[in-house]
Amino acid sequence: DLEDWAAALATLDYPAERITAFSPKSMSVLEIRSEKDLEVLTKIYANSVLLGDESEDGWGIKYATEFHMTNDSKLFIGRDKAEANGFEPDQYGRWVNAEGEVLLPLYEGRMVGQFDFSEKGWVSGKGRTAVWREIPWDEKEIEPQYLMPAQTYASERPDSCSRSRVAFMDIASATNQRTCIATAIPGLPCGNSAPVLFSVSPLALSAVLNSFAYDNVARQRCGGLHLNYFVIEETPLSAPTPSRAFLEGLSAQLHAGHRLMAPLVASSMHHRRAALNYGERVRLRCIADATITVLYGLAYADLAWILRDCDHPSDRLRDKAFCRALDPKGFWRIDKDRDPELRHTVLSLAAFDDLQKAIAVAGSRDAGIEAWCAQNDGDGWMLPETLCIADLGLTRTVNVEYDERSKTPQPVRSRMGERFLDWQLAQTPEESWAECERHAEAIMGGMPPEATDKTTPAAKPATRQKKPTTQSTLFNTAD
Repeated sequence: DLEDWAAALATLDYPAERITAFSPKSMSVLEIRSEKDLEVLTKIYANSVLLGDESEDGWGIKYATEFHMTNDSKLFIGRDKAEANGFEPDQYGRWVNAEGEVLLPLYEGRMVGQFDFSEKGWVSGKGRTAVWREIPWDEKEIEPQYLMPAQTYASERPDSCSRSRVAFMDIASATNQRTCIATAIPGLPCGNSAPVLFSVSPLALSAVLNSFAYDNVARQRCGGLHLNYFVIEETPLSAPTPSRAFLEGLSAQLHAGHRLMAPLVASSMHHRRAALNYGERVRLRCIADATITVLYGLAYADLAWILRDCDHPSDRLRDKAFCRALDPKGFWRIDKDRDPELRHTVLSLAAFDDLQKAIAVAGSRDAGIEAWCAQNDGDGWMLPETLCIADLGLTRTVNVEYDERSKTPQPVRSRMGERFLDWQLAQTPEESWAECERHAEAIMGGMPPEATDKTTPAAKPATRQKKPTTQSTLFNTAD
């Protein structure tokens, strides 16, 4: 369109001090396309520390790629080959044989989801032609393509093999639904497509990396198809605050889905039930997003800008011609097949608005966050009964009028399902987390494959099944 030429001639002032603030080491110029983008980034960097900051003010993060999928291939065993030789998965995500030999799952990037230690499982094939399946939370298991002998991992990486870490997808794009996709995992081997970040607080770090505020910056810095360390080391993390402990608790609920995660989530001491269904996971993620947005020093208008165009009706977002007019780096692709009031993006803005009101009443940021998170007997913010999209004030970069449906309050909470599954309510949260701690002690204590935890009958290696018969009330795994 010839009219685009006029826009191409527009200029944006990018002061030299912004280069040194955003990229003090690489001196990179970020792909900023508007004054509002620059304003939001300036606020974020002013209230943060760099991921690669090694001073006492930083998060104490160490980056590593543990194993190269080609150069280190001699250390791996195909899962299909291992199972053909008598190895079977046990209740802790390890593969064991009759002689007691132990194989550990090897992480690849495609296995990682946001707050999800096993978003996809390997089915068949190799390389680009490999077939992977989505693993829902009510059937969560770990299904790797490759395994590694536990002894090999210990000898190859003696300093890190027992450390929890954050793994993230190396392959990324600024125009995908999300750019940074990360999860906290226990001490398991990771291939080069799943680099790791070691931190004293992997759960809280995972929460920040998966937030919209952080991802907005990652999109500005990601100019290729990889999140290499030189890309992320100058990304901003919200400065460590008393809220970190709360973020750890939220993150623990989002990560808990298998006994494999017990050593990681038990340390959070957050006695709430694991979040397994869509509605509860969205609720907790909205709380985390709102809290982190405040810690970055952003205002309501800033988050509305970051989440612009996320309130369009689903039928418009299925129209390719319409979508071509939207920001290719926008978050409007998230939940685009759901009605706007049910989307993670839109509900995060609603949660942020509620948090800002709590801060205004409390008179300070930290007191407001504490009060907001302590409401509803400590469960925090709840999904609204109804939501009027037009009232949220989301920025629409495409000139589309709000229709009558968007101007009318629409039901939300009743359409998001029950917070917990029936089997989760069989025990109190305290009893469930006590069981989690027993599992953590068993794993960290080097429990032999044939041993069992105190609450289950004599165990045998777990088999894949869609409907487990006897279940832990915290972890969705068969005994």
